[in-house]
Amino acid sequence: MAIGAPRHRFLQIQIWLLIPLSSLLIGLGTHWMTSLVLNHPLPLQAQLASYAYPKTRITLSPSITSIHIKIDLRDHQSEVKIYSIGSSLSAMEFAFPETDIAHIKAHLSQQFGIDIYQVEPFIQYSD
Repeated sequence: MAIGAPRHRFLQIQIWLLIPLSSLLIGLGTHWMTSLVLNHPLPLQAQLASYAYPKTRITLSPSITSIHIKIDLRDHQSEVKIYSIGSSLSAMEFAFPETDIAHIKAHLSQQFGIDIYQVEPFIQYSD
């Protein structure tokens, strides 16, 4: 019986050595597989598809109720008063060094991020 005891103890040591060795091999194998998958380049079509979404511009412009434009031909300047709701400013004033209506509409549409045709219904001209 004395002969079998050291052999039994040797088998226990082998089993306990297999656990860290197998976990080391699994860890290295998964590291290799992960780096292989993550470093794999995407096909060109997949890259182009990810850039195909249009960029959107979100504006939080107030609800415009009316736009009063006063054009001074002598000074070549226009005064614009914009009345709105839904904002802390109920009235905003702008001065443009323009007398051309198309340029003033373009400035206003650019300022509020809306189309020129959406600006036109609110415009009122005064002397």
